[in-house]
Amino acid sequence: MTDTIDTAYQALDRRVSRLESLLGIRNGDATHHVHAPLMRIMAIVAASYGLDIDVLISRRRDRRADIARFAAVWIGRRVTQQPLAEIGRALGGRDHSTVTHALRRAEEMRAQDADFAGACDRIVEQLKAEDDQ
Repeated sequence: MTDTIDTAYQALDRRVSRLESLLGIRNGDATHHVHAPLMRIMAIVAASYGLDIDVLISRRRDRRADIARFAAVWIGRRVTQQPLAEIGRALGGRDHSTVTHALRRAEEMRAQDADFAGACDRIVEQLKAEDDQ
């Protein structure tokens, strides 16, 4: 699983670089990099849900991708305390209102779906364990 996460992380890093070049973002700009822990979260969530990182950050709308995005938003907010706009940037450039909706849906799902809550909690624990190493 670690190899899959590392591969997903590298793929996300390449996509961020590609987006930066398309948007004309240069080294030294305040918006140059997505917060690194958010990139790691996206990679782990994608791998946990059996998705390619491209699907997680794409505009694709299917149930599994949506649920993974809800998890990524909730975990990103809980673990990093980054602004919702930064979390949206990590999720393929989603805007603040989209991320706010995803956070609200994630909270609802955590209250109603023990499997979803457990998956989120396991990822948070995995991230904490990585930080402790």
